[in-house]
Amino acid sequence: MHSIPSDIVQSAAKLFALSLSPSFFSRSHQHSAGSLFECGNVLLKVSKQTSMNDMDDMDERLHYALHLRQNGITVPAYILSINKHMIESIPTDSGLYLAYAWPKAPGKPLADPHPRHLEQYYRNWAALLAACHNAAGTYRSDLLPDWHAEWQSCYNDLPDNEMKDCFEVLKGELDRRERNILNFGAIHNDAHPRNILQNGQVLTLIDFDRCCYHYFVQDIANAIYSEYSRIGFHSGHKSALIEMRELFLIPFIQAYLAAHPLPKVDIYEVEIFLLYRQFVMFSIFQREINEAAPDYLKVFRQRIMTRAPFLPFNIESLLF
Repeated sequence: MHSIPSDIVQSAAKLFALSLSPSFFSRSHQHSAGSLFECGNVLLKVSKQTSMNDMDDMDERLHYALHLRQNGITVPAYILSINKHMIESIPTDSGLYLAYAWPKAPGKPLADPHPRHLEQYYRNWAALLAACHNAAGTYRSDLLPDWHAEWQSCYNDLPDNEMKDCFEVLKGELDRRERNILNFGAIHNDAHPRNILQNGQVLTLIDFDRCCYHYFVQDIANAIYSEYSRIGFHSGHKSALIEMRELFLIPFIQAYLAAHPLPKVDIYEVEIFLLYRQFVMFSIFQREINEAAPDYLKVFRQRIMTRAPFLPFNIESLLF
């Protein structure tokens, strides 16, 4: 369940002129400070503010989503409050709460078909990311968080100095990379199948809580990590892992490059960004993994520390 006081939820609903009483809808994970509530056909998110920049950061993320929508990308249509704001703060004796709302989008997250039936979905997913990266070329804001903020948050949550030292080395490698309009800009940064609603061939991108300025290939690495993890840990098709190069990666990379001319060197070096994603996921989910599978957490840590390749083949082979 959620930990948001009911009076805060009711206050948030009033700020967005929602007439129906909110009912609990979902909470992402144990690490989430927020919860979703259902008010008829509208979803309301309420979260505890945990840092001074939370409201400004989220407000800019919602404006980034609006920019994508204005560029023809299907994202939620966030509702303006009675004060004409996309996000509102609710002060209490125990601190500030933040709230924003949007109409439910049609469609559902991906179920669990075999990857051999998902070629068109993979191509549409890649095209969606490419469209976002193309739209980033006309997005200008000094307020959207940079990836360094995410790095710092994850660095703080790593369990020991050895992991922190390795993460600092990786940060230095990323900082030294070339940046240009084709490979760096605003990204969603969490565009996995649970954050994509499928309605026929239309994909709706949701949940902008982690978007930031980053290398575009990070979105690709996140997609690769999430789909390999989904098939390997959360699906009924674990045996398909040995076929993912042909079933998933080839159509995905082909469709992305057909829509956005990312320098191939970025894709050649995707393992660096897969490592970054693994650090992020370790920092966020270490407690949950330790409770469910402590032996796997040790393996996960060892793979990160030794920089073991995530993919069982050289990704350059996909581009020839």
